[in-house]
Amino acid sequence: MICRDSCNDNTYLTNGYNLHDRCLVKLKNQISDTDDRITNLYIKIYEAESLIYKADSFLFAFTSFFTRETIDVKALKETIKGLSRKTDKLNGSKESISKSLSSIYDYWPYYPPDWEERKSQAKMNTHGCENPDCNLQVNKYHVHHITPVSCGGSHKSSNLMVLCIKCHKSTHGVNEFHVGFSDTSFKPENKPKELVRLLPTRQAGKKKGTIVYKNENKILHKTRRPNDSMSSLSGSVAPKHKFESSPKSLIDSRCKKAESAIHSNHLLHFEYTKRNGDKSERTIRPEQIKNIKFTLCVSGYCYLRKLQRTFAFKRMRRVSVVSDVGRCIDL
Repeated sequence: MICRDSCNDNTYLTNGYNLHDRCLVKLKNQISDTDDRITNLYIKIYEAESLIYKADSFLFAFTSFFTRETIDVKALKETIKGLSRKTDKLNGSKESISKSLSSIYDYWPYYPPDWEERKSQAKMNTHGCENPDCNLQVNKYHVHHITPVSCGGSHKSSNLMVLCIKCHKSTHGVNEFHVGFSDTSFKPENKPKELVRLLPTRQAGKKKGTIVYKNENKILHKTRRPNDSMSSLSGSVAPKHKFESSPKSLIDSRCKKAESAIHSNHLLHFEYTKRNGDKSERTIRPEQIKNIKFTLCVSGYCYLRKLQRTFAFKRMRRVSVVSDVGRCIDL
């Protein structure tokens, strides 16, 4: 993948390429050597700045009167400029090498060495669980691969989804995660012919208590909602809440209002219907409009929950732009 030479090494990336071990070691050594050179330049810059600071001190002015010691401040400043240019050049070179290494880690056959950084970045870019039907407020979230690594999925942000632990377990159809290293790693002979995508989507025509997880048109997992299980144990029947999704024209209109609120730095007020049928009035400071698995949503700070939340436009009613909580702006 790096040198384009033929490769017989056993390091297979999920995009189908092979990787020379020597090429990977070479990239890592280049980054390490560049870091050392940058560090040495910073030390020299610090020493030159220390001499300039010394030349401006009263103590040096007093002692140099007797010792006749001189410091060429102008020459030191020119030296610092030259060292800074070299530092900038090396930083640019390091960034280029790091991008090459990151492009390899994008298709690493198991969790890449920079996985913790990728997880942190994914969680920073979202606010809570990205399943629009999830209303849980938890302190810990998982980062889920939409297309599993074992099926050829990448570690790019486009293939990552932040889920709460409950939604993550449900998406995989398990009660606990007890997956061995060999099951999470990629092997070319195990790559399926069809694209595999693990997403929490409800199948039309099924009971509300049943969630079906699909691989395109093929059902992968099926599970029951915990609330329904508790209802069946207690002998009561969970109430059915009928929710009719909004037509596309209304969703587009709400999306435009959200865009207007974001650009004008105003708030968005609306009525919201949860998946269990509960309705509430929300006022949020919208930050971003995004398409979460074919559902158009807006994320922002919710003044009701005092948290960052994500809302699906299809579940909104009576959307309006407000300049302050309680004040509406006609568009």
